[in-house]
This record gives sequence, C-alpha cells and structure tokens, in this order.
Amino acid sequence: MNLKSAKSITLANKVQKLLMLSTHRRLLLPKLLHIAPDLGLLPNFQSRLCNDYPDKFRIVDTSYGRALELVSWDQDLACTLPCPDMNPHGLIVDRPLKFKHLRLRKGLNLKRRHRDFLIKFGELPSVCPYNTSIEELARASLEAEKRACALVREVLSMMVEKRTLIDHLTHFRKEFGLPNKLRSMILRHPELFYVSLKGLRNSLMLVEYFDDKGSSLGIIGKIGELWTADASSSLTPW
Repeated sequence: MNLKSAKSITLANKVQKLLMLSTHRRLLLPKLLHIAPDLGLLPNFQSRLCNDYPDKFRIVDTSYGRALELVSWDQDLACTLPCPDMNPHGLIVDRPLKFKHLRLRKGLNLKRRHRDFLIKFGELPSVCPYNTSIEELARASLEAEKRACALVREVLSMMVEKRTLIDHLTHFRKEFGLPNKLRSMILRHPELFYVSLKGLRNSLMLVEYFDDKGSSLGIIGKIGELWTADASSSLTPW
C-alpha cells in the first residue's frame, strides 16, 4: 500500500468514526467543513471519499441540507482512546498508595473538593461513546459526563494536531449528545484536557500530547506541519 492509499483510508476511517459517534449516524456537510482542516481533510473531501468508499458512507439530502450518512458499522474502529496515566510522576509501587493521587500539569492548583471529584470520576467505569447513546443515561449524571468526556477525547484524537477550537465542538453538541454547558464540562476536567485561554477563541487539546505550556510533545507537532503542508500543496485530495 502506498502513502496516498494509506492516507486515504485513514481519512475515510476518521469520517466513519465521526458518523458512528453521532446520535443519528449522520452529520451535515456544512458542519463537517468546520473541522475538515483539523482532521486533515480538504474542502472537497466529500465527493472523493464517497466515490472511493461507498461501503462506509454516502451523501443524503435532509430537511436541514446535505449530510453524510453512515452506511456500515465497523466494530474494529469502535475502540476508545485510553485515559492518560494517572500515576503521578511515573511512580513505581507494588502496594496501594496511602493517599489517592491525581496527575495534573505543573502550576495547576485545584480546591480539595474539585480534586476529590476528579479522583472519584476517574474511578468510575468507562463509558464507550460508540456503544452507549446519551438516551441510555440519566441526564446530568456522572455516567453521562463520562461518556461526553470520552467522546470529546475521541474527536480530538482524530485531529492531526490533537487539538481544535471549543467553538468547533459546540457545532456538534446535539449530533453527539454533548451537554449544553460543554465548555464548563471541559474546564472541569484538567486531567483529560488542556485548554488554551489565550485570545477570544479557546483551543482544546488532549492533555497527554502537550506540555505544561501547551506546546506539542514528541512528533505530533511535526506530523501536523507535514500533513498540513502536504494537503495544502496537493492538486488532488490525496
């Protein structure tokens, strides 16, 4: 398999996963265009992808406009991103810790009540956003918040640079069954998300891919630069 084919399949899988996460297994094309650059998709992605992968999704007309609709479910893609390691500073222990710890970025001081909440939240069973719809959970419950956090992490993991604008996610609040106060929920979980509060629009990032100053760790930043440069210079979608 050559590089272009591999990239094409990766992009198609991203779109298929987004549709699998959506409540009605369809997403409006104008909304997808909001996050297309973050996903590594070109503006005309829908025409090429749908022609190449009719077994995955298709374009349909709805009362709200044109949308992408899921054609087939791929259980192999329905695997959620694991939560970051909560073991502080990589401690090696062979017995239960005397006190429960929470790994947070340097300089972040939380009130005891907030810290205790995050520890309790982390101990709850995982809720898979692919296999659990919001209708199955009590509104405003911790389980619903667990699902919402997992879903947001899934979406961020599909981004080339593991980040996007919070405003972009709010466009999909109803489609993904996210809470009305999405930004507040995200800020409540610094153990899972890093939020840049600079400027008028807040950037949201996966905490494990960024350092305490919000800079990309490892190769993620370079991959994003290469992917973006390749997409902008290509005369064809891939």
